[in-house]
Formats: sequence, C-alpha cells, structure tokens
Amino acid sequence: MVRKVSAVIRQEITFQEKLSLAKKARRCNDDKFQLLCQHNEVTGEQLSLWVDSFEAGGEMGLRALDETIDPPNDEVERAISVVRLYLEYQFPRDKFSIKKRKNKINVSKIIRSAGPENTDNFKPIFQIRYFETKSKKALWLLYWHKPDGRWWPYITEKQRIYKIDQLMEEVMSDPNKCFWRS
Repeated sequence: MVRKVSAVIRQEITFQEKLSLAKKARRCNDDKFQLLCQHNEVTGEQLSLWVDSFEAGGEMGLRALDETIDPPNDEVERAISVVRLYLEYQFPRDKFSIKKRKNKINVSKIIRSAGPENTDNFKPIFQIRYFETKSKKALWLLYWHKPDGRWWPYITEKQRIYKIDQLMEEVMSDPNKCFWRS
C-alpha cells in the first residue's frame, strides 16, 4: 500500500535504518506514518516500499530490493522449469516470455498485435527474485507489476512464502487480482 507524503528526500539511508523504519511504520496510522516520513526525510512511497518488502519477506525481502546476487544455475533452471510447467498447464494456448537477469526472473505474456506488422508486445505479469539466508537457504520472493511500470513486493494473505511451487500457486490463484488483471 503506497501512502502519499511530501518530504525532502534524504540521499543515503543504511540498510539498518530502512529495517528500523519499516518495522516502526508497519503498524502506524496515516498521521504517524506521515510524521515518520517527515522526521526521517523519506517519501511515503519509499517507506511504503520498505514496509511491503519487509511484510513480504522479512529482512531478506528488504535486502532483495537493493542487493543482487548470482544464484546457482540449478536453482534458476529449476525455478524456470516450474514456472513454465504452471503456465503451460494453466494457459496452454498462450505464449510467455521468461527472462533471467542476475537473481531476477521476469515473466511476461506475449501478445501478438493485430495488423500487417504482427509484432509481439510483452505484458509483464510477475517477477521472482532469488535470495539466500545467511545459512545459504534459497528463497524466492514474488513481485507484481504495478500499472505505473514498477515492480512491487507481493504480500500474501497467508504466511510468507518462499518456495517456487507455492509462489506459482499464489500467482495462478491471484487472490489480490494483480497478476491477471486486464
């Protein structure tokens, strides 16, 4: 949820400051949220992003915003295979683009334009990001594509989920109507 707050933007914010602010802002009402932004010189959008990232993935969710890592190839290949299987089963007639870049896998629906050009257009559907805990346990975090073009952390109605199969179940059921909207 993005809350609008006008504020002077502070340039350098440490990870620990982001984590502390996200934890404080989680339970704030709008007035306290606004004061927190103003006092710390951050925008409401920044703080909302940190809060949602923390809600979606805890400390690792917040780290995944700024840190990129090179995941093991077998983890990525397995994730892409699972994504492809779910998409082919659920949408056998549709075509999808699955692109990997560092620790991110972007999934877009390919829409062929009508007309003489027959060009392909890509509609972003979801993104998953690979991350590891300090003990090297693999996690996948889910992001949805907002209408303004930004990727935003996806928060489930249930407990946090990190396994690719569970994330794909969430994408397919789409309880918040953010993946398969028109």
